Amino acid sequence: MSPRPCFAVAMFLLLVLITGCSSDSDDSESRQIAQAEPASETAVAGARQDVQKGQAGPAENAALPVADLAIDPNELNRVAVLEPDDAIERYRQECNARDYSHRCRALRRRVEYLLLDAMISLRSAGVTLDPQLYRVAARAGNPQLAIIGLRGLMLAAEPVSANDEQLIAAGLDHPYAGVRRTVLELATNLQTVSNMRPRVAATNPDTSSTIIFLDETRSSEPDPAVIGSYPDARYRYFASNETRQWFTTTDPPEKVIAFLTRDGKQAFTAEALNAKTEVDWQQEYMKAAMSGDETKIAEVMQKMTAPAGLDWTASFKDLTGTGEIRYVELTPDHVVAVFSDDILQATSIVAPLPPAEQENPFAFDAEQSIDFEKALEDVQKQAELEERVRQVLGHR
Repeated sequence: MSPRPCFAVAMFLLLVLITGCSSDSDDSESRQIAQAEPASETAVAGARQDVQKGQAGPAENAALPVADLAIDPNELNRVAVLEPDDAIERYRQECNARDYSHRCRALRRRVEYLLLDAMISLRSAGVTLDPQLYRVAARAGNPQLAIIGLRGLMLAAEPVSANDEQLIAAGLDHPYAGVRRTVLELATNLQTVSNMRPRVAATNPDTSSTIIFLDETRSSEPDPAVIGSYPDARYRYFASNETRQWFTTTDPPEKVIAFLTRDGKQAFTAEALNAKTEVDWQQEYMKAAMSGDETKIAEVMQKMTAPAGLDWTASFKDLTGTGEIRYVELTPDHVVAVFSDDILQATSIVAPLPPAEQENPFAFDAEQSIDFEKALEDVQKQAELEERVRQVLGHR
């Protein structure tokens, strides 16, 4: 596609993603912008004006609710068969920027892919894109589109504005690790991101590719039940990993603790919890020993020697920027930490997770055999992904 129609498509999709369903007057303006010349000042100014109409404040702009929510596969399949023009029109007619139904999320994902293709084509042709396109892209659920948007903002010649800095920092809460890594690697000079780095969880990245930060693997879905299903708690992807799930809320710690202890549970300091845990394990061991059941004795011993067996507080000892950390024992093997968090400017609710059971690497499953065709297909997909990454990142 040549730059001229590509630019028209990109500007039109920008308006669709921001405004969703439009009034008749908006529709007329959208079509005028979509028909503009590639570098037309009229198109750029018109897009900016319409974007400003549809924008909320900086805090709302920084949120990524669409990316946070999974989509019903059935809706994705229904949307996948639509022609591009039909998908765009249905999104415009049926949805708005804050409609999070499965139908609208699926349609939005399809429109995002169309915008991604248009922006890649424009960048490959050497067209300088308007920053508003990058801002819309940065909020996308599609990880590659989000990365293009974030890179466009962070690598621009102009200094990053305060609003854009908040938008970039919001990329740390994207459910795709590649988006988060892009922010961490490129936003080294942004104070907002630097302030949040003490909460970034250690991860074990896959080293099978030199461009792993664009891997389309989605991080595990949060499980609000691990923090007692506290209402409206926000999951923090960048602070979570296989050892903990980290949530925050604007409610004060006292309100959170009152909710978690409403059915008679207690909140403990670290010292009090460790003392109680040790007594509980001793009693559990005595019961097992008195039963004479060697299997039960072995199970108790295994739990007692596990990293989280005796000290749920170990991973919180070196945290900085916290108020007093209090712990609520939801079950004997499930504890939640609650504290005022100066780093995230919120109340943090953190559930340390027990270590996952390790599979025996030498175990052989006779029922499994190597599927060479699938292996070859996976290699081909990886090669196609890497080529697409070069297209995405090859032009700034």
